[in-house]
Amino acid sequence: MQHFTPYIEDFTTYTQLKGVEISLGDNSIIKSTGVGSVTIRTNRGYDLILSDVLHVPKMHSHILSTSVLTLKGTIVAFDHTGFALKHSERTIADGHQNGSLYWLVGHQVLKLPHPLHQPSLPWL
Repeated sequence: MQHFTPYIEDFTTYTQLKGVEISLGDNSIIKSTGVGSVTIRTNRGYDLILSDVLHVPKMHSHILSTSVLTLKGTIVAFDHTGFALKHSERTIADGHQNGSLYWLVGHQVLKLPHPLHQPSLPWL
């Protein structure tokens, strides 16, 4: 699993690539168009640098992979109201639950300039 974003302007580094196929829940397949790094400033003031983020223009939201985060030493703690990301015994980010989804509170920083800028949505 990887992190995904539909917005090219979210990237701090970016490399175009031949599309990686991504299977969606409705059995459709979409392709990525690039890969790079994205930096998110969390609601706790930490800069979270995500590497190997796939650029998937046909997605409708950002997707943050909890399995990727945990493989890199982050603890993801969920409860009925939201979640917390913890690293080195510090809470580095919080998120809230909305329906069946959990949303990270934060915003992108150090974006690449892009002439077709579109507003970003919260990270998922």
